[in-house]
This record gives sequence, structure tokens and C-alpha cells, in this order.
Amino acid sequence: MARWSFPLVPDTNFAEGSTYSYRRKHVYVEEGVVLARSCVAEGQVVLGRGTTVGANTRIWRSVIGRDCKIGEAPAAPVRGRRERPLMVSRRSGSRAPPRRRQRGD
Repeated sequence: MARWSFPLVPDTNFAEGSTYSYRRKHVYVEEGVVLARSCVAEGQVVLGRGTTVGANTRIWRSVIGRDCKIGEAPAAPVRGRRERPLMVSRRSGSRAPPRRRQRGD
């Protein structure tokens, strides 16, 4: 999963019907994955189609198949707002997204 076997990595979608995309820090996510805002995926993770990852969940060095449910189900997305697709942890260990700067900061 660390791209050592390129070109045989998930995001080449060599298997029929696979739709993986590569994210930072060796995280592969297939279409249709639902992630809670507070979940964290770190290094060498593969998430299959239809998988749901709940709040306050940390996934590390794992391969999760299709249609799996991990943790509590995330809340339904608010109409008109798009859920962030994935939050990869920073080295500092912070899980919160960067704060938007206010006028006068």
C-alpha cells in the first residue's frame, strides 16, 4: 500500500468495477465511502465502496472491504452542505481542521 508495487496499486483500478482514488499519506478511498468529520485515516489505509466510518474513529494500517460499518453511524449530511471527503491527520496529532481567519486577525 505504500506504492512499492506500482503500477499494481488500488488507484490504477485494474480490477473491473473498482473506483479507488489516492489521497495523501497512502490512503486509498473508493467511491461511495461515508466518513464522519471527526474520523482520522492515517498511513496505508484502503477503504472499499459503501463503507461507513463513524465519529471519533481512527483507522491505521488497515484494509477495510466493501459495505463495512465501523463505529457509530455518522450523522446524515445537512442539505446543501457537502461532507468533507477525508481528513488525514497531521504530524502534530491535531484532529481539528484549520481555523478560518477572521477579519482583523
